[in-house]
Amino acid sequence: VHYSGRYFMRAGSSLVPMSPDQLRKIFDEGQDDFVEQPARRGCSEEDVMQLLDVQSYFDLRKRPFPSTRREALDALVQKQFLRSDGAGFAITNMGALLLAKRMADFETVTRKAVRVVVYDGISKAKVRGGKDVTEPQGYAVAFQALVDLIHSESAHEDMTKAVRTTTHAYPKKAIREIVGNALVHQDFNERGTAVVVDIYDDRIEVTNPGVPILPLDRFIENRQRDMAPDD
Repeated sequence: VHYSGRYFMRAGSSLVPMSPDQLRKIFDEGQDDFVEQPARRGCSEEDVMQLLDVQSYFDLRKRPFPSTRREALDALVQKQFLRSDGAGFAITNMGALLLAKRMADFETVTRKAVRVVVYDGISKAKVRGGKDVTEPQGYAVAFQALVDLIHSESAHEDMTKAVRTTTHAYPKKAIREIVGNALVHQDFNERGTAVVVDIYDDRIEVTNPGVPILPLDRFIENRQRDMAPDD
């Protein structure tokens, strides 16, 4: 219902104005998903090679780099990281999110860069040694380095003995799983916010923007339904 420049919706027995985010989702229905939309248009082959870490794509897939640059870019087109755009290419948001050398080069995803903050103690009162880092590269390019950073910053050193020992509070595999899920399952339509990893002395908190599709009270229920009685 539209009235006097405002759009209203039902909320129980009342009519309430819709938020800008709700309106945007309605008006965007039928359009391409965020990851399929262009992040940068009119790019030449040279532009793509400068903006995206194409070599990392083939390294991660354990495939040799093609014999020609055009073959390499054609492979990215097949994965929808690029689109043909007249005589050149359009880099999609997915291409920028995963392979950007600098996410700041893409206005649509610059605020989606992962932020890692290490605190002294168990509160946000003090950042440890200025350790507030925003990862500038795309998710696929920087993922291993990001996991290594979180793993190392959550370690504790014991210097009470003759030989200093380092104990890691969390397995690297668990960090990789949690951070990977946070990246994949964020709401990319939420602008101006990204995945944040807060590291405290007694815990790590990983936050991603948006609302889960599955209700929170069903997270454990669904897992239990999939398990055998003796698991």
